[in-house]
Amino acid sequence: MMNLINAIPDHIGWMLAGGACLLALEMLGLLIGTVVDMVQERMMNDEEEEC
Repeated sequence: MMNLINAIPDHIGWMLAGGACLLALEMLGLLIGTVVDMVQERMMNDEEEEC
């Protein structure tokens, strides 16, 4: 298995690592957006209950 990993050229390895980082950043952005939407919805529901 280690021979297979070592056989990958450097530029392709960096490309795969960069793609994985971009995917992780995209998922983090989606997670933050979802949390923000949930908090906003909860705050709106709290304001409606107070009235």
